[in-house]
Amino acid sequence: MRFATAAVLLLALAVPQARADDAPAQDDPIPALESAWRRAPTDVTSGVALLDALRAAGRTSTARRLVREAHAAQPDDGRIAFLQAYARADERGLRLMREALAADLGHPEDKRSLISAAIALMQGEVAAGHGKEAAAAATRLTALRGVGADWCWLGWVQHALLSDAAAASSSYEKGLRVDERSLCARTALIRLRLAEKRLDDARTLALRGVALHPDRADAHFAEGLVHATAGRTKQALASFGRARRLAAGNASMLTALASAYAEAKKPQEAGELYTAALAVDPEHGGALGGAGLLALEAGRNEEAAALLERARRARPKDARIAFLQGTALQRLGRDSSAVTAFRRAYDLEPERPEYLQALALAYLEKGSLAPATRMFKRAIKQSPDDADLYRQLGITWMRRRSYPQARDAFLAAAARAPKDPRPHYYLAILYGDKMGKGKEALVALENYSDRGGKDPRMLRWRDELRAALGR
Repeated sequence: MRFATAAVLLLALAVPQARADDAPAQDDPIPALESAWRRAPTDVTSGVALLDALRAAGRTSTARRLVREAHAAQPDDGRIAFLQAYARADERGLRLMREALAADLGHPEDKRSLISAAIALMQGEVAAGHGKEAAAAATRLTALRGVGADWCWLGWVQHALLSDAAAASSSYEKGLRVDERSLCARTALIRLRLAEKRLDDARTLALRGVALHPDRADAHFAEGLVHATAGRTKQALASFGRARRLAAGNASMLTALASAYAEAKKPQEAGELYTAALAVDPEHGGALGGAGLLALEAGRNEEAAALLERARRARPKDARIAFLQGTALQRLGRDSSAVTAFRRAYDLEPERPEYLQALALAYLEKGSLAPATRMFKRAIKQSPDDADLYRQLGITWMRRRSYPQARDAFLAAAARAPKDPRPHYYLAILYGDKMGKGKEALVALENYSDRGGKDPRMLRWRDELRAALGR
């Protein structure tokens, strides 16, 4: 069984969150948060909590007004200046936050505010994709507090944003030395050990995690991933079952479990878990995306498109969701909308060749031949040995009536896939129907049949040309 997606979700679960996404809905918390902050406007912890709540409610102008008024009352306090920068939520705000934290907020004795400021800055840098700056903020956090979760944050930044698995492994190990009970550091380290194929080490870490946290769903889930990676399917499903019984009310955990069941080719159980996750949080992006993928794989394209649109709204920067949405829309014949979705996926992750190729094909199916040509050329630069790309480029050129360019593309496809009959199929059409070259068309048809081509129309045409040309 493959559990790549579930392993990625495990990493996401391992990272400590600033807020409880899976908590039940409550009455508006903003009045109580504002009251607490007004009593102590220099407290960064309560200030960040209030600003986050206002931002989530779409009340950014209120957030900025409140900290602006506080700053006017105490213009020299670095803690309020930090909150004013945090309320900006832009690049300049991040720069001002870095400067304020570097100066210890002007109050090095206020450790509580310094810790909250380091967390807020780190999460802002992560959201902006600033790997080095996020690592610097996380390092500062480990120096200020240094609990297991802080080392887990640092390791996650090193691995996810800086692609430094060795540094991440060292940080996770330090987190466990500081606090053996840190499930965050433990599960993240398990993921690394699985990627390194150090299954015995991963199993030892997982078993200890279950022993320390027998009532935690993510501990049993991590154990299940270790079993699954080792090919112990029965034990994996048993661990996932225990995790499932413990995961009620936790949409992220239910989503990770659903992904594991989906990869174990158990779509019914996966669907039930996605449904359970969405009952907890109807707009959970991961659950919507997973349910959309299940619908797509089952051929329920209308349902998939609707789910993936909701997933896109929940996770506007998730390229995979945009790609899946494009696939659903393409199957429904909504070519313009498919182009928009594939374009979004490619813009978010231009290094992924499958996104660029999907965009090129969507342009071709829509009949937008000039952009299709550009995208296929760009895709060929990324994957110069991909015969299918040359073949699709040839089809595009042929539809544009640029026959010499089409011929060159089909010949390039044939050279890269010498046993594939399809380039010769199109060469025959190009030579015979478009360029009036019967001899060349016959050669292409012979090559087509020699490579196993079975289209009766093409074989009949070959025989007719043989007779006409006296072959």
